[in-house]
Amino acid sequence: MNTETFVGALEAFQDRWVCRATLSPCTIGQCIRKQWFLAKNFPFSNRSSAQGILAFERGTNMQPIAYDILQSMGAKVSPDVRLSPELAAQIGCERGAVDGLFFIEDKEEPEDTGLWLLEVKVLGAWGYLSFIEKGLTVTDPFDVVYIDQVQSYLLALSTVFPLKGCLFLVFCADPSGTNWIATKIKKWSSPPPPLCVAKYALNPDTAGEAVARAKQVSWLRDNVDDPRDVPRDYDPMKPDKPCSYCGFLYLCKEAQ
Repeated sequence: MNTETFVGALEAFQDRWVCRATLSPCTIGQCIRKQWFLAKNFPFSNRSSAQGILAFERGTNMQPIAYDILQSMGAKVSPDVRLSPELAAQIGCERGAVDGLFFIEDKEEPEDTGLWLLEVKVLGAWGYLSFIEKGLTVTDPFDVVYIDQVQSYLLALSTVFPLKGCLFLVFCADPSGTNWIATKIKKWSSPPPPLCVAKYALNPDTAGEAVARAKQVSWLRDNVDDPRDVPRDYDPMKPDKPCSYCGFLYLCKEAQ
């Protein structure tokens, strides 16, 4: 056993990932062409790095810790809530599962007492510090995915539950490195907390735009067969996010 063996085992995690061709809120903020490749059930043209796989798996595995924290605060948690086909259809999708719903009685902030949608994420140092400073922003392509995801779920679930909004719970992937960046580079007076939350209310305009994107992808899937006829939101010839993390990067470059 050695480091290379373990890294190889981690890289093999992607071989068991399910490439879902059905539309979901977790993808509708992504590049239109990437969603088209997914919807048409294209196989990935390039493999994810071990770092990317670890980031994805880490996010999934932090959800139970989020549930434990909420329960220790007295919240009643329903984890992994799946949308019915009818609710998914309302937002132009065919499936969907939120990280959870929880009800909390907040004595310190009574206005927050009620039922909330929960979304759990894990961010690297710079992304985490940006989230503390600005929350989710429309200028960051990864944030746009989160925004559309949250707003789509709020739009669907608010039709059946009296939701207060969404609690976006973010964990820091590397607390010690993040502390160093915050205090030594950004010159913060104190290190950041290991987790941070933000609350988001339903924004009908933003949710409507996300639904429109989902319907656009659905139409393209059913009516277009050539990737060259599918619009894309980013230039794959530029080595920048999110193209560098896309599993269809080589296919997209070939299509121009």
